Amino acid sequence: LNRPVFVVDTYTARVMVRHGLIGPELDYQQLQDLFMSNLEPDAAFFNEFHALLVMTGKDYCKPRPKCGPCPLDALGHRTEIEYS
Repeated sequence: LNRPVFVVDTYTARVMVRHGLIGPELDYQQLQDLFMSNLEPDAAFFNEFHALLVMTGKDYCKPRPKCGPCPLDALGHRTEIEYS
């Protein structure tokens, strides 16, 4: 609908938790609030950011992660922590 609302899903949460950016206890609303309160409201930016998180989640940060080739590997990661 081209509204500046950041979409949060399992991919978003998994990437954020594994890279130590959030704790696994955050729920959907808390995670969405984190994005919404720290980023300028821009629908195009939110769509692109979310698309990149989905791509990372699908290609690298799977339930069994492929950390070596991940473009975020330099950030460090914790594969033993899973978001549920």
